[in-house]
Amino acid sequence: MGIQGNALQKWRKNTVREITSRNFRVLSDFMGVRRFMVEVYERDWRNGVPAPFWEYALSSSWMNLTYLHRCCIWEEKGKIVAFVFYENPVSDVYFSLRPGYEELAMEMVAYADSNMPAVNGARRLVIFEGQQAIREAAKAAGYIQEFGYNERVYDYEKPLDFPLPQGFHFVGQGELNSGKIAECCWKGFDHEQEEGPWDGDDESVRRILAAPHVTPLYPVAIENEWGEYVCYAGIWWTPENQLAYMEPLCTVPQYRGKGLASAALSELYRRTKPLGATHMTGGDNPFYEKVGFEACIGWTFWKKKDEVRKTPRLEDKLKQDFRGVELVCRDGEVLLERVGGYADLVNQIPNTLKTKFASASAGKVFVAVGILQLIEQGRLRFEDTLGDLLQQELCHIDPLVTVKQLLTHTSGVPDYFDESVMEEYEELWVDYPNYKIRHNVDLFPLFISKQMMYPRGERFQYNNTGYVLLAMILEQISGLDFDVYLRQNVFELCGMHDTGYYELDRLPANCANNYIWDQNNNGYRTNIYSVDAKGTGAGGAFVTAADILRFWQGLMSGRLLSAKMVSQMLSRQSGDGIDPEEGYYGYGVWIRDDGTVDIPYFQGCDPGVSFLSEYHPENKITTVLVSNYGDNVWEEMRRIRENLY
Repeated sequence: MGIQGNALQKWRKNTVREITSRNFRVLSDFMGVRRFMVEVYERDWRNGVPAPFWEYALSSSWMNLTYLHRCCIWEEKGKIVAFVFYENPVSDVYFSLRPGYEELAMEMVAYADSNMPAVNGARRLVIFEGQQAIREAAKAAGYIQEFGYNERVYDYEKPLDFPLPQGFHFVGQGELNSGKIAECCWKGFDHEQEEGPWDGDDESVRRILAAPHVTPLYPVAIENEWGEYVCYAGIWWTPENQLAYMEPLCTVPQYRGKGLASAALSELYRRTKPLGATHMTGGDNPFYEKVGFEACIGWTFWKKKDEVRKTPRLEDKLKQDFRGVELVCRDGEVLLERVGGYADLVNQIPNTLKTKFASASAGKVFVAVGILQLIEQGRLRFEDTLGDLLQQELCHIDPLVTVKQLLTHTSGVPDYFDESVMEEYEELWVDYPNYKIRHNVDLFPLFISKQMMYPRGERFQYNNTGYVLLAMILEQISGLDFDVYLRQNVFELCGMHDTGYYELDRLPANCANNYIWDQNNNGYRTNIYSVDAKGTGAGGAFVTAADILRFWQGLMSGRLLSAKMVSQMLSRQSGDGIDPEEGYYGYGVWIRDDGTVDIPYFQGCDPGVSFLSEYHPENKITTVLVSNYGDNVWEEMRRIRENLY
């Protein structure tokens, strides 16, 4: 094995230098490579990764060490000047290059292309923004950039001082328990949800703590009142670079959203600043930006042109003039991120990833989560009835209708917008002004005098009134307006800081207008006279695509509900599945049977509004599609399924 298939030793001679290349020797070369990484380190990683990155990987149980002998070193008179290596997955190739030796870039890329591990015949080059020589060599070798992102770094010139919430305390320095760290990380990285309870094995942590340059005095663990570790932040102090390399950071799901991670980072700051640290690494999660980390390290990922062509770009398969946001991710990797159209058509202000879009009936899923939370807390039961829960006069509504029947659209309560007989939502406001609808109770006049649609529990029929009543139950039990409850108990727990229920005449910044084509005037008009002035339990939340991703992450990780309750929520509770596109209904979500697995999704449609979000439980693909022009998100979703599932 060697460069371009030649012998391991290859001498390059010119008027100044003699440089040799050879394969990495696992036991004897580690310290030399680490020293090299320390010597060439720059804060933006322009010369390659920092030394702790490499050492943490080699010390971790998830690292595949099988191919370490394929990593390659370039030396000049015994001094390492370049290094090609992999991390995880093994097909991701990294480059470290000493300044002044840029002429090696072509040879390094050629070596990677011929010798480094590949998965299914393909490999990927990981190149940082400042590695210009490597980038040019990759282009010359037929690679193209697929995507990239920015990792954030905290500059110690700014104070970092988030408080530790009451009821928790920091574990003393030097008193860390490897078993508790292992359990915290198992839960904190959501393994419990996917693979079951921690099995008591702490060898993975012991292995890391035995690394040559680990700094066990400085990591931070936060305990609850029962002595359980609920948040952990590791740190690799590298004094030569004044670097506090933070890895890993995790919080046990049921303790997320309480400020523990921010407090842990603040404690890391306090422990490492007196040592001389000038900066701390973070990640690309929006959380880091919110606590003050700044974009610094540009990651880019490259594949061979022919490999990219084997799988046509997803966006080429979709509607080219879609107006709104399309976001598709798989296990944190962005597969599609596309934005089109205007948030403000008249002033030509474009939609962006930060635009807040109306989501129509999609908001029912949030109400369902709130109700299920109350049930898990013992404050409500599925079998509780409307007559016992609400103080309002129910008139013709059967008082024995249950919470479960409301959740599953089997209640039979009169629907103020019966989609089986009404085609356009704006028909509601012909005789009743929409500007009056700012609370759930404001919708009562539209349905309270009507008869039951059918006897409770008789059948499934989609029902907006049912979720208005559920929101009122939420308000009755919690003592809060339903949108306030959801903000505190759903949105904030998931980090959905750009989601909320807003009045159309008091919209905050970055909200998109919604547009309806007006045939009479041959142009667009907004929907301000076509929908409720403020969202209710039936729908109307404003969301960003990124916040919907965070909602799915929070739901599936156990941050909002127990795993058992999430399983019930995403299971078939009603419906007959006769329409395969629509499927069945769980609690607040639709469920589509694709023949091998049940796929949960939630959707919404109002005049000028279309929304759909779907989570595939097997391939971990999450899709968010939203348009402020009512574009066909369902047809787009079909195209995505055809190309990704």
